[in-house]
Amino acid sequence: MRINDEKNLKKIIKLAKSKNIKVILLGLLMPPNYGKKYTSDFESMYKNIARSEKILFIPSLLNDVAGRPKYNQADGIHPNALGHELIADKIALFLEKHL
Repeated sequence: MRINDEKNLKKIIKLAKSKNIKVILLGLLMPPNYGKKYTSDFESMYKNIARSEKILFIPSLLNDVAGRPKYNQADGIHPNALGHELIADKIALFLEKHL
């Protein structure tokens, strides 16, 4: 699965770059129940793509939101409105700094 994920992300990035669109890759981390190798490979995939494609990269989009009930919906996985505000603030700060 990781190979297809990487291939598809690179295809999307190359298409955007071919149209002179500036690309920022937003990384995600997998929960530990997927196993150490899979979670490590998944995290490395984003870093490797950002490096090979020479694009800006936010390593963990959900870093301040994941696992915090105050910022997640009842399913404990997806951000609620407060969580989305934190994510938007993080992206805005990143954009101000890098663009």
